[in-house]
Amino acid sequence: MALASFTTTDELRHVERLIRETDDGGISLLREVLAYIGAGGGKKVRPRLVILAARACAAPPLAATEAFSDRLARVAASVELIHTASLLH
Repeated sequence: MALASFTTTDELRHVERLIRETDDGGISLLREVLAYIGAGGGKKVRPRLVILAARACAAPPLAATEAFSDRLARVAASVELIHTASLLH
C-alpha cells in the first residue's frame, strides 16, 4: 500500500497551511525555502513519515485530539522546512 494512502488529505493540508503562513523573518534562506516549497508542491514524504510515526507511537485517544494534531502538523512542517533548507543551503 502506498505511503500516501496512510495519511489524510486534511493532515497534509494543515502542514502545507502552516508552511504557507510561516514568516520568513527577513532571513533570505528561509524566504528561498518557503518559495521553493510553495512553488514545487512535492510528495511531502517527510511530513507523511512524521505523521505515521506519531500515529504509531501515540495512544489512540491522544492521537484523536485537536491539540495533538496541531503539534504534529507543526513538527511535520518543521521537518519539511529543515529538509528543504538543507538542499538549498
